[in-house]
Amino acid sequence: MSTMALLLVLTAAALGCALVACWRLYRTNQTLRQESVIDPLTGVLHYGKLQEILHTELERASRFGRPLSVLMVDLDLFREVNSQYGHQRGSVVLREFAQRVQSSIRGVDTLARFGGDEFVVVLPETGEHGVPPVADRICRIVREKPFAGDGSELSVQLSVSIGAALYGRHGVTVSQLLRSADEALYLAKQAGRDGWAMARAPLPMLSNPVEPPTPLEPPTPLESPTPLEPPTPLEPTAAIEPRTAIEQPTVTELTRMEPPTVVESPTAVER
Repeated sequence: MSTMALLLVLTAAALGCALVACWRLYRTNQTLRQESVIDPLTGVLHYGKLQEILHTELERASRFGRPLSVLMVDLDLFREVNSQYGHQRGSVVLREFAQRVQSSIRGVDTLARFGGDEFVVVLPETGEHGVPPVADRICRIVREKPFAGDGSELSVQLSVSIGAALYGRHGVTVSQLLRSADEALYLAKQAGRDGWAMARAPLPMLSNPVEPPTPLEPPTPLESPTPLEPPTPLEPTAAIEPRTAIEQPTVTELTRMEPPTVVESPTAVER
C-alpha cells in the first residue's frame, strides 16, 4: 500500500472517530437538557421551565393584547394514597394523572409540575369562556376512571380540584397569576372538591394599608370681642388758682438792745 493510500485510510478513521464522539456529545447534551426541564417522576415540565414559559406567554399576551389563562390543578386527598398504599404507589398515580391531563389539553398548552401533587396548566389564547370546558374535561377524566396502577393492586378512585386565573383580571405578573390561581383552588376545595373555581377579582390595596385619618372638625369660630366702651371723658379739672404771692414780712424795727450792764469787779480782798 502506498503512503498516500495509508494516509487516506488513517484520515477516514480519524474522521469517523470524531463523528462518533460528536454524536455521543450531542446525545449527552440533549439528555442533560431534557433532564433540566423535565420532571423525572411525571415526565412533564418542572417548575423552572414553567416560570420561563409563563414569562414568555405573559409578554406575548401583553404586547398583542391576547387572552391567557392559568389553571392550578391538585389531586384531592392524595396524602391518603401515600399513607394507605405507600409512596411508590403514589408515584405511579402521579405519572398516570399527568398523562391523563396531558392528553386532555391542546398541543399549544403547557402542563408542568408545580410541586408535590399540584400541577399548572398554561392556556394561551384562552379567556373567560374557554376555561370552563377545559376545567370540566380534566375533572371528568380523573373522576370517571379509577387509577389501577400495574393491574395487580387495588384501583384508587380520586378526584381533582382546579383553580383558574385570567391574565389582566386576576394578575399581570407570573407571581400574581399563580397566587390568584392557588387562592381559587382553595375555594374549590372549600366548595366540596371535585370541581373548579374562578379566582376573585383582586381589590386594589396598599401593601401596608393605613386607616384614613379622622377628618378634623372645623374650628369653632371665635366670638367677636365685645367692643370696648369708649373711655369716659375726664371731667375738666377746676382751674388752679394762681398761687397767692407770699407777702414779704414787714421789716420791724428791732428794738435796739441796750448794752449789758458792766458788772463791777469785786473789790480785792485784802490779805
